[in-house]
Amino acid sequence: MSKQFKCPGCGEEVNEYPALSRKDNKNEICSKCGVREAISIFKDYNKST
Repeated sequence: MSKQFKCPGCGEEVNEYPALSRKDNKNEICSKCGVREAISIFKDYNKST
């Protein structure tokens, strides 16, 4: 069962299984913010290659 928490990324109340932030590998964030972080890292990686 997932606990309810406030996402530090977007501020939304979330009642789903959290994602782990890729920025610090500590904070639990909502799934939407997790996808945003992953896409951002992917885009930055592709710019450098």
